[in-house]
Amino acid sequence: MAKNKTKKASSKMSDAKKKKLILALIIGISVITIGGSLLYWFVLAYHIPEGEILFISKRDFKDMGEEEGVERSTTSIYKMKAGGSEPERLTDEMSAFDNPTWSPDGKKIAYVGEQDIFTMSSDGYSKRKLIIDGFFPQWSPDSKKIIFIKEAPNYDNNLFVVNSDGGRITHLVKEHVTQMEWSPDGKKIVFTKGRTGPNEQAVIFTIKSDGSDETALPSGESGDANSPSWSPDGKKIAFSSNDGKGMDIYTVDSNGKNLKKLDLPKSLGKWRYMPKWSPDGKSIAFLVSTNAPWYKQQAPIDLVVVDVKKTKKPVKLTYLDKGEFIVDVEWADGKNMLVSIAKTDLHSEEKETISNIYWGNTKGQLKKITDTDSDISPSWKPAK
Repeated sequence: MAKNKTKKASSKMSDAKKKKLILALIIGISVITIGGSLLYWFVLAYHIPEGEILFISKRDFKDMGEEEGVERSTTSIYKMKAGGSEPERLTDEMSAFDNPTWSPDGKKIAYVGEQDIFTMSSDGYSKRKLIIDGFFPQWSPDSKKIIFIKEAPNYDNNLFVVNSDGGRITHLVKEHVTQMEWSPDGKKIVFTKGRTGPNEQAVIFTIKSDGSDETALPSGESGDANSPSWSPDGKKIAFSSNDGKGMDIYTVDSNGKNLKKLDLPKSLGKWRYMPKWSPDGKSIAFLVSTNAPWYKQQAPIDLVVVDVKKTKKPVKLTYLDKGEFIVDVEWADGKNMLVSIAKTDLHSEEKETISNIYWGNTKGQLKKITDTDSDISPSWKPAK
């Protein structure tokens, strides 16, 4: 008798659990459509970290035209709460803004306006032009310096550094540089050099922050490498390598030893690129596409995240359609990242593109936080 009662009790428990599970699925899971593609959006289950987001938008200019001084490139810089609420415009000028980024201490913002680099306080005041004709500003981990790209007298985009409060500019690399990133301790910079033409290859180097000790790193099987990203402990660098038939993700020790290609499933597609380490060092986010170059074929560009110790089990966050693509990815913590997703209207003559900002996480969940169809380039500042 006791055994039968136990079986009945466990059966009732099982039924109750099933009912709760079904209810949770009905209430908590929404499916949204972006131009015909499905993004699975777990609304109730998604936990958004606390902090603020910088981003670029045309939201205040969407219904204005050239007769009102607004061009297609006109944007402004905004900040908002982590969940997308309380957007606040930080730039009043009608201009083309780009690359807004928080200083690591959260006190300042660097950005590009009309091809010049500016800084301002976190509340949008105290604007200061730092560099004329510069772009891609990146703060040092201690918030005291900024590296940037600028066209040099040799007409190449060279790498420079300047104190964040202005002063003398130091010319670090006098050759063509396309991508760069500070090491977590601020002592070194990794960058991509070369590829000034379609048949040239790019090589990844590291250099000390004073411009000395430039060292080339292995570039994978093809010798053409790009998109370097430091691991948070500074011991490794992830990058993508292009052999002309596809791209793969590699990791290498920061001293150039132990080159390793991530063993990813072939089903992801041939083109895997733009890797970014998570802040806890456990995962790498990267983009995938079935065709390349995507800008000619408008092949979708999706977002994938993989545990570095379980590369055979990647998590795909998006399943986009033709003309849809990931633009920006920025990690907030070890689980969550900010993502901007864009869609090009392939049927319109002008090929208009719309974009919005989402939260994504290592479980494969997405949560949309803007819906103006004009938001891009998110930058994250955690709450204190």
